[in-house]
Amino acid sequence: MKIKITAALIAIYLIWGSTYLGIKIASETFHPFFHGALRFFISGLMLYLWQRKAGQPKPTAEEWRSAIIVGILLLATGNGLVALAETRIPSGIAALVLATSSIFMVTIDALFINKRLPGITQTIGLLVGLLGVIYLIDPFKAVDSAGSLSMTYTLIGILASLSWSVGSMYSRKSIHPNSVLMFTGMQMISGGLGLFLMSLFSGELKNFDFSLVTMESWFALGYLIVFGSWIAFTSYGFLLKNAPVSLISTYLYVNPIVAIILGNLIGGEELSNRILFSAMIILTSIFLINLKPRKPVTNEIAA
Repeated sequence: MKIKITAALIAIYLIWGSTYLGIKIASETFHPFFHGALRFFISGLMLYLWQRKAGQPKPTAEEWRSAIIVGILLLATGNGLVALAETRIPSGIAALVLATSSIFMVTIDALFINKRLPGITQTIGLLVGLLGVIYLIDPFKAVDSAGSLSMTYTLIGILASLSWSVGSMYSRKSIHPNSVLMFTGMQMISGGLGLFLMSLFSGELKNFDFSLVTMESWFALGYLIVFGSWIAFTSYGFLLKNAPVSLISTYLYVNPIVAIILGNLIGGEELSNRILFSAMIILTSIFLINLKPRKPVTNEIAA
């Protein structure tokens, strides 16, 4: 089990860190909600059909209810708002904003799930990580690509992290099929349909023309489907079932580092001394959070 947990963590560390740049590239010629709708509906439908063909039973109405709630919170609202935020802020900064999910997740777990406060070392680690994120993004100087103040889109990113956290914690106690892949597919179908409605009602589809979508955006969408959804999101569902929240939340500190490096090397985003120093602080927080060995959660429900 430890090997599987480690492999799943590596997958979401490396892959999800790269999806922030993928989302930004896809959003250059796709609208943010619409490419998310395509990504998750296609991914989810293929996973669902695969699992049904493999012999998995048809999900019950209660299981679909859980999948719809989780899919809306994680993918439609959570991922959709991230894509919207990235239309005005760099992908690396968006990843850093999403690191606030660690605070939300551990707080929700302590107050409503296990009803037990985190240990001193873990608390210090979370606070150190949060300070590193705050120092890096410098919220009073958050700017978009045009150089103007974009605090609104930074706050949209924080709202996305809250929605993602609530959805993650809800999924741990929700009713779901025995197959993690089946439930993941159901969530993606639900989230994809939710994003399509968001795209429709926001007016994204009024003047949309597929012929204007560049090859770079199509490639980014394909990468998000295969790596971001099928591999990384399935790994995340496995971790929600088998690992403690404090360990899962560490990906929120690693992802920004990966996102910042890729954003700089490929996307031409800034890489300053502030970013490098903040990365050191964040890595220290990960060490503190995982300083004491923890037993994996074995009786909780997966996403």
